[in-house]
Amino acid sequence: MTLRKILLEGKTKLGVHVGIISRIVNDQYYVYAVESDYADISTGDIFALENTYCRDVITHNKTMTFDDVAEISELLKHPCYLNTQLRAYIGTPLVLGNQVWGTLNFSSLRPKQPAFTQQDFETIESLAQRATKFINAQDNFEIAKQTSITMSK
Repeated sequence: MTLRKILLEGKTKLGVHVGIISRIVNDQYYVYAVESDYADISTGDIFALENTYCRDVITHNKTMTFDDVAEISELLKHPCYLNTQLRAYIGTPLVLGNQVWGTLNFSSLRPKQPAFTQQDFETIESLAQRATKFINAQDNFEIAKQTSITMSK
């Protein structure tokens, strides 16, 4: 299982066009992995966390959804909506150890119809568990590799 497969599976099951795994460091949102039908976002892109819908996921430390941002008056001036016109969003925290590492989120330029369901919550949270395991294993591999290099010197 790769992060790409997790994102593709999520896009398909949730019926959206963008899947992102973000890494949150301080108030910065780093695009760690992305699968998008749109060309305007790439792995390695960096945004201010406050300019993303994931800000609410991090603030509340729970799965959040917006079925149609254009129908939520308090979000019409949100920087993410103003900059991207993304209308549908579902995101959940990625927790490694006891700390929020980042988010798994999916979005679309079209409203989510039908609205996000309890099954969609379960889907993203299951995908988040798989992504967290993959990232944790990847981090452990990198640590082991660096330790091996250091010990061989």
